[in-house]
This record gives sequence, C-alpha cells and structure tokens, in this order.
Amino acid sequence: MDALYTRFATADPDFYDEPRLSARSDDGRYAVEADADWSGWRHSEDGHWSHWHPAEARLPDQGFKVHVGAVPEDAVETLAAVSRYCRHRGLAFKHLAHRDVLQQVDGKDGDRSASGKFITVYPADEAELHDTLVDLDGLVGGRPAPYVLSDLRWNCGPLSVRYGAFVREFTEVAGRRVPAVRAPDGQLVEDIRTTSFVVPDWVSLPPFLRAQQDALDPDPPAGLPRIVSALHHSNAGGVYAAIDGDAHVVLKEARPHAGRTPDGRDAVARLRDEARALWRIAGPSVVRIRGTLETHGHHFLVMDRVDGIPLHQAVVSRHPLVRASSTDAQRRAYREWATRIVRQIEAALDAVHAAGYSHGDLHPGNVLVTPDDRVVLLDFEMARRLEEETPATIGVPGFVPRDRRGGERLDRYALACIRVFVYAPLTTMFGLDPAAATTLTGWARERFGLDRAWAGEILDDLALPPTVITTADRVLQAWGEGAASSLDEVIDAIATKLRADATLDRIDRAWPGDPAQFAEPGFSLAHGTAGVLLSLHDAGVEAPDGAWDWFDHALAQELSSPSPRPGLGDGLAGAVRTLRR
Repeated sequence: MDALYTRFATADPDFYDEPRLSARSDDGRYAVEADADWSGWRHSEDGHWSHWHPAEARLPDQGFKVHVGAVPEDAVETLAAVSRYCRHRGLAFKHLAHRDVLQQVDGKDGDRSASGKFITVYPADEAELHDTLVDLDGLVGGRPAPYVLSDLRWNCGPLSVRYGAFVREFTEVAGRRVPAVRAPDGQLVEDIRTTSFVVPDWVSLPPFLRAQQDALDPDPPAGLPRIVSALHHSNAGGVYAAIDGDAHVVLKEARPHAGRTPDGRDAVARLRDEARALWRIAGPSVVRIRGTLETHGHHFLVMDRVDGIPLHQAVVSRHPLVRASSTDAQRRAYREWATRIVRQIEAALDAVHAAGYSHGDLHPGNVLVTPDDRVVLLDFEMARRLEEETPATIGVPGFVPRDRRGGERLDRYALACIRVFVYAPLTTMFGLDPAAATTLTGWARERFGLDRAWAGEILDDLALPPTVITTADRVLQAWGEGAASSLDEVIDAIATKLRADATLDRIDRAWPGDPAQFAEPGFSLAHGTAGVLLSLHDAGVEAPDGAWDWFDHALAQELSSPSPRPGLGDGLAGAVRTLRR
C-alpha cells in the first residue's frame, strides 16, 4: 500500500483526512526554546513540519540539505541543540511538529524514503554544509536514530545528507506531478527520492562527502544467507528469499530504531519477540525458525521458506462466484475446500494458544496455503503472552476489532472474519457498520448452503456492538436488496449523505475523499468539490448552501497562483467543464 494512505488513515476513524496539528495534544508538540530570541525569524506550521527561516536570509533553490534523526526518547533534547545552533548561525531549518508525526514517519507503515528525518537544515553552500556537519556532529553525533535510506550518512549518525530542492517546485513525469529540481539548462526535472543515495548527473560530491561514501563497505557481510530476491519491503526492513547452504529460506530484516509500532517497539524489538514466540510455538502449522543473526546493526530472522500462497490469493483463484457460469456442484466443492482450510487455521490457532501466546495479527496475508492444501501461519511479530490480554496496536482493516479486546478474544475475532472472508471478502465493512456481519453471513449461507449454527458462531466471536443506521443507510441497504421503490429514493439518500458530510467551514477540502485531494486544488474534478457539485447537478439535486462560494474561492486561489494547473482531473479544465454544465 502507498504510504500516503497510511498517513491519512490515522486522523479520522471513517474518512481519509489530513492529520491536523490543531487536533493534537499540546504536550506532544515539538518546539524550539521559548526563552530564546527568535525575533527576525519567519515561522509557519503545516501540520507536519514546523518551518523556521531568518527573515533577511535568501536560500538557493536547491542544494545539499542536512537531515538530523532522533528517537522519541531524546527528540526534545536533539531539537534544542540543533535549533540553538541554527539560530546562532542563521541557518534555515524545519522540524517535525509533533510526536505523533514522528511516530508516523518512523512507524512500521511509514514512507521508507522519509523515515529518520526529524530535522532538516538548509546550508547555503558547500562550505556552510561542511561546517554544519562538523559542528552538529560535535553536538548530537552518535545519538540513536533510524538510518535515512535516501541519504548519505555522516559518520555514525544521526546526521545524513541528500541533494534536493530547498524551494518546492513541481514538474510532470508520465502524467504525474512530482517534486522537481532545476537542471543547468533551466529545465525542471524530477527530484528523485528513492531508498538509496543518488545525486543528479550534473552534481559532484564535495570531497568531504566523497570520503564518507568511499568508506562504505559494499560487500555482503559474512554469514548472511545469499539473497535471491526481495519479497516485501516496509519501513521496518525487507523480507527476502535467500539460500542458506542448500536450504531455501526467508530472511526477515529489522532496521534499528525504525518501523515503530504504537506500543513503542521498533523493528528490532519486535523481531526478538517474534523469535522467542516461534521457538516456543514450534509445530507443523507454524513457520519454522532456523535462527537469528545481526550484521551492521541490522537484525535478521532466518526461517524455512514455505511453498505456498497467501490465503487471499487462494480464495481469488478458487472462488466460484468470480465466474458467472458457476454451478451448484462448484459451489459445494468450494465450500468443502474452504471448510477444510478454516478448520486447519482454527487448529493452528489452538496450538498457538496452547503454547501460551496470541497471534495478534491474524489475517489472510499471514496464512499460507501449500499446493497440497496445508495451512501454515506466519508473521508472529505481534504475538504476545495470552495472559497479557494485549489489544491490537496494528492490523489489517477488516480483521481488527474497534474495541480493546486482546489475547484469545482478539484472535477469535480475526478467525471469525476469515470464516466470512473465504466466502464474502468484504469484512472491512464490519468496522463501519456492524449490521454488515449479519448481511454477509446471510448472503454466504444462501449461496453456499451453510447452516445457521455456522453464522451463529461467527456472530458470537465477532461480538459486535449495536449499530445505529441512518435513514439514508436504510434506503441504500433496501436498494441493494431490491426493495427500494424507485431510483429517486436512492438519489435522495445519497444527496442526504453528501449534505451531512460537507465541511464547508474548512479551507483545505469541502468533502472527505481520497488523500490525493490534499495535493490538488480544492475545486478539482477528480478528488475535490467540482466532482461532488457536478454529480449533484446531474442528479437534479441542489447543492448545500455555501458550496458554490467555496468552489469560487478555491478556483480564485488557483487562478492567482504563478502556475495554475491546466488539467481536467486536477485543474482548470475540470473547473471549466463543471461551470459549463
């Protein structure tokens, strides 16, 4: 999943939204020293970064920037030291605005290319860059922090360097609007932000940075199994297919101080906990651990490679209702297969519980199905002792309850979701409308000949709270069941919901939608106000009071910008189409 969605999924339980600094508690804000003299400095906040710029200083548009990392335990002290230095030297800088933002940036689902960047300092030239690195290294050098994958680390960290834009500019690449830097010929080209250190072709590394790069050891460390391919990457580290002697294995990497989960553990702490759990739970239905190793500060878990596919892939490849021509016999055969698979998952879970653990993150992606239909559970990094009754701190939507249940009850909830998922892969609805559980189990019973006891056990394990269904919800549900009397009722219901969801008092967006809306003009057709207004217009429904004023204001802002966007989905062409209609 694009890390963008994870960031915007944390601010609201129902809609994607921009995490707003104003909604966060004051005690988690990061701030420079209040008793210092910051007169003559411009300061602004955007909810993610807090920006500080000397009023009289003028920065180049691009160059080498210095990143300073920090772990939560000494972030305040690191910011105090760096901001004091920047104020004394007149260096522009920015820092993450809140501890919640630091958790997101360095969290397990954070953007790998951004992780580790707590403070950014903008030296004006190479001489100032060198002085800044040397001086800050003397102040905070050696403190723990995630390795910034896009940067060249300075000595032992937490300082690192990357070449990029100081002033936000954009260009179009293959239809995408991307951050840009300016080439010597004046053309804007993409400001490449990858998980490795690169500089544009026209930029030469200063000698002091070249020395840091030359000191890096490119050879794989001794004792590490030979990596064949990457299976998965996250901010916590990679998962790799490898060969250890003659054995095909999986290597799970843990990056120190990165990949934090809300329980405060980084990737290394979770990997150690996972190894302990796997040694204790060992059995045929659980992935087999071969050992652990550490190299260059990174930790690795070595496990047998299981020849199989995740359960969700097995469901898609076998489910008869993906084909309109499915027969009763095919549905019966699928029901028998799904029943066998679910029983194996339940037996495997019983073995985990018998060993004194909860899995803690059970979902179809963590269940492998072998070619001979044997089930193997994997990914035990969230496994905890049963008696701790630890609630879920992370999880896949559709398999995590909204309440704080933990231990065996948490696993039983996830298992109940899987029992529905193999027939109706729509379990994400349970967290939005608990009534969906009854609807989906009823649908599965009817189409696959399942008995009432099957549905009753699932509803008992889900233990969902009562739900309040609005009038609009009832009409839409009735329409889905073929009971609505007319299309007009459905249109009226949708219009009612749109009016209720409007937030015209906000300046960044008028309706909730895809996170892409926050990177586009607020009036846009694809993700902004124009799309909603045009839909209401075509349905013959009047827009809410103030909606067109909101659209006009957002359009005026774009028209006054130096380079208004021309596009249909995200620019002026979409506004023209909407107004003509």
